[in-house]
Amino acid sequence: MIKKSLSLVILTTTFLFGNITKEEIKIKKQIIPNGKYYTDESVRNVIKKEQFFANKFLKEFGETEKAKIAIKLAKQEVLAKLYREKLKEKFIPNEEAIKSFYIDNKEEFAPSTTISLSVITLKNIDIADKVYKELKKNPDKFKEIAKKYSLDNHIDYKDVSIAIVAPQVREWVRKAKVGEISEPFKVGKMFFIDKLNDKKTIQPTYENLKPELKTLLQNIYINKKLEQLYIEEGKK
Repeated sequence: MIKKSLSLVILTTTFLFGNITKEEIKIKKQIIPNGKYYTDESVRNVIKKEQFFANKFLKEFGETEKAKIAIKLAKQEVLAKLYREKLKEKFIPNEEAIKSFYIDNKEEFAPSTTISLSVITLKNIDIADKVYKELKKNPDKFKEIAKKYSLDNHIDYKDVSIAIVAPQVREWVRKAKVGEISEPFKVGKMFFIDKLNDKKTIQPTYENLKPELKTLLQNIYINKKLEQLYIEEGKK
C-alpha cells in the first residue's frame, strides 16, 4: 500500500513538474524578486532546477507533514501576489493622472543608469581565482565557463537598475567598459565574477519615465486598496 501510494505521488509529480510552458515562465517572473530583469531562458533554468529537487524530494521522502505545510504557505503567498497582479490589471492610470504625478514629483527623478550583466556565482575565493584566470585566457568563452562553474543557473541579467546592485559592483560598473570582465567580488558569503554587456544612462524626461510613473501610481493605489480590504474584511 505504501509503495502504491508513493508511486501515485511520483506519477502525479511527474505530471505536475514536467514540461515548462511559456505561461509558467511568465507567472514565475511575476512572483520572484526582480523577475522582470530575468531572461526567459534564465527563468526556465530556475524552474527546471526547482523541478529537479522537488521531484527528488517526493521520490525519496514522499509528502511529509512539513512539506504539506510548506506547500500550503507557498500557495497562499503566490495567490496573494497574483491577486495583487489582478488588481494592477484593473487599475490603469490615465494620461492626466500620470502627468499630474510627474509634475508634482519632478524633483525626485534623477538620471538613471541601467546595466546588463552576465554573472558567475562561486562558493570560495580559490575557485573564484581559478575561474578568473581561465577567463583572462579565454574572455570570449564567458558563457561556456559560466555554465561550467557557476552555482546559479541564472547567468544573464538585462536592463537592471544600477541602484539595486551591490555597492562594490556599482563602483566597478561606473568605471568599466562594455565587454569588460571584473575581478572576483565578495558579496555576503559568495563570490561573483561579472561581465558588463551593456550600460545606459537615461535622462528623466516625461516620456522616458512614463512606464515607471504608471507602475508607481498602480503600486500606490494597490497598497492602499489592499490595506483597506484587509481592514474592512480580513479582520472580521
